[in-house]
Amino acid sequence: MAGIHRSDLDGSNTETLVEGYNPSRRAWIIDITLDVAGGKIYWTTRGDEGDYFAFNVERSDLDGSNAEILFYGLNYIEDSALDLVSGKVYWTDTESINWADLGGDDHDVEYEYIPSSASSIALDVDGDKMYWTNPDAQTIQRAGLNGQNIEETLTVSEGYPEEILLLDVAGGKLYWTNPGTQTIQRAGLNGQNAEHFFDLGQLHLTGWLAGIALDLDGGKIYWTDSEGRRWIDWGTGTLQRADLDGQNREVLFDPIVRRPHGITLDKDKMYWSDSVAGSIQRANLDGSGMEVLVTGLDEPKGIALTAGRKIYWIDSGTGKIQAADLDGSQVEDIVTGLDRPSAIALDRGRAKIYWSEWETIRRANLNGSQVEEIAHSERLAPPAAIALDEDSAKIYWSEAYAIFHANLDGSHPEKFDILDWLKVFDWYSWIKSLAIDPVGRRIYWTSLYDPPSIGGPIMSSQIFRSNLDGTNVEQIQSMGAEWDWGATGIALYIPHPTSVATPSTTPAIPTTSGLDPNFPNPFNAHTQIAYRLAAPGPVRLEIYNVLGQPVRTLVNQFQPAGFYQVPWDARDQRGAALAAGVYLTRLRHPDGTQTRRLLYLK
Repeated sequence: MAGIHRSDLDGSNTETLVEGYNPSRRAWIIDITLDVAGGKIYWTTRGDEGDYFAFNVERSDLDGSNAEILFYGLNYIEDSALDLVSGKVYWTDTESINWADLGGDDHDVEYEYIPSSASSIALDVDGDKMYWTNPDAQTIQRAGLNGQNIEETLTVSEGYPEEILLLDVAGGKLYWTNPGTQTIQRAGLNGQNAEHFFDLGQLHLTGWLAGIALDLDGGKIYWTDSEGRRWIDWGTGTLQRADLDGQNREVLFDPIVRRPHGITLDKDKMYWSDSVAGSIQRANLDGSGMEVLVTGLDEPKGIALTAGRKIYWIDSGTGKIQAADLDGSQVEDIVTGLDRPSAIALDRGRAKIYWSEWETIRRANLNGSQVEEIAHSERLAPPAAIALDEDSAKIYWSEAYAIFHANLDGSHPEKFDILDWLKVFDWYSWIKSLAIDPVGRRIYWTSLYDPPSIGGPIMSSQIFRSNLDGTNVEQIQSMGAEWDWGATGIALYIPHPTSVATPSTTPAIPTTSGLDPNFPNPFNAHTQIAYRLAAPGPVRLEIYNVLGQPVRTLVNQFQPAGFYQVPWDARDQRGAALAAGVYLTRLRHPDGTQTRRLLYLK
C-alpha cells in the first residue's frame, strides 16, 4: 500500500504516516509539502472516479494524524506549491498555472490562473515571486504571486528544464533538472550565470528517477530509484543518497515494498523476500518496525526459518540457496549452481532443506551437503510450490493445477486432483504457494486463474484449503490480482508456531482429560509436555515460574479430543533463555485445570 513515509536522514526509524493510496487501484499521491512551523503535511492526489480522474489537496499533522481533504475535484495537477503565509495553494496543469485559497469551500473551489505550459513550480513568498519551468519552450519563467509581470528568466540552450528542485532565496540560486542532458543545473534568480551543477549519469540508475532533492548544507543529493514501467527499466524501489560529487552512494531504505514474494513467520516477527528490491526484510506481525536485513540480492523468492536461529532463502537470479542470522548478518552460500530455483521448505527435526528447481524437487542437509533429487516432472514448470508435514514425514508439492504428496525421500507419490475443474484452461491456472497447518491437519494453497478468452489483466487470485488427503476442498478467500502476479507466498499464523501442540500417534480418544508427566524430567534443553482431551474445547497450556508469574503460553486455541504433545525449549514468550530451576506447567481445558512441576537443569 502506497502512502507517506518518514525516517531519519540515514534511513533509520522508518514510519508510515499516511496510508490508503494504491497505484493498482489508480489512486496516487503526486507530491508533498511540509509546514514544519505549523505542524502540517500537505499533499496532492489523483484518484479514479470512474469515467474521470479527480485531483485533490489534502493535509494531516506531521505524525499523519487528523488527515483531511481541503478541497477536491480539480481538473489536473502536475506539480504544486504552498504559500502558507497567504493560505494559498499553487499548481500546474498541462495548460495553466492555477492558485486558490486553502480555506475555501472544498465543494466549489474558485481559483485564478494564467495560461502557461508549465511543468514544475516553486514560490519565493517573501520576494512575491513564482518560478516555473516550461519544457516545451525550453525556458524558466517567473511572475508575481498574483500572476502579473510575467517574464522569461532564462532559456536552456541544450535539453529542457523539467523539475525545480530548490529555490535557494538566501543564496540567490535556482536549481532544476534537465533530462535532455541528464544534469542538474543552476543559475541566479535573475537567470544569469547558468551552469551544470550535477551529472545525473554519476548515479548509474537502472530504473526510473521519480524524484530528487538537494541538501546543500549536508552536501548530499537524495533520489528515488523507482521500479519504473512495466517489464522494462526495473529499478530497486529504494530511496538513495550520495555526495554531490556522486561518491559514497548508499541505499537508505525501501519505503514501499515493491514485490514481496515469499513470507515466513517466527514468534512475533514476519520475514519476507522482495524480488524487485533484491532484499530480505522483516517487521512485527502488525507491520510496524520494518527492517531491511539483507540487500544486493538478484531475485530472492522462497524464504524459510530454522527454529528461530537462521533465515534461509532462494536467490533465483543467481541460482543459490543462502542463509543468514536472523538480523541479516553472516550471509553464506548453502547451495549454488541451481537451475531457476523458486520455493524452499525446511525440515528442522531432520536438518534438511527442500527446494524446487525447473522440473525437479531436491533436498540436501542444512549445510548444503548430500544434494539429491526426490521428484521430477515436466509439469513442475513453472517452478513448483512445496510444503512439509514434518509430523507425518510427508512432502507436498504442486504441478500446475494438481497437488502431490510423497514420503520425504520422494517415494510413494500420490496425486490429488483438487483443481480438475481448471484443467480446461491448463497453463492459465496454477498453484502459486502451499502451507501446512500441523494442528488442524489441513493444507492451504494459493492459485491464480487467468482465462485466455478474456483480454487484458483480468484475473482472480484465490486461497483454498483442504484436509491433508485432499478431501473437503473449500475456497476461503478470493481477490483480484494486480496484473499477473497473484499471491506468491502464504504463511499461517498459529500462536508461537515453534511450540505447536500436535496429536500423538495414539488413535484412541481418551476417556478423561488431564496433564501427563513431561519427558524428560529433569531436562536440560528440551522437554515434551503431554496432555489428553476427552472432549473438544478451548485449551490453554502455560508455563509459570515458582512465583506464580506466567513466562510462556504454549497453546491457546480450540482443539479436538485426542492425545497431544507440546515441545518446550526453556525459553520465555520473547524467545529469551530462562534460568535453571523449578517451573510449573498448567493446563486449562473444558473439564478443569491441572498443574505439574518441571525441573530445568543447565
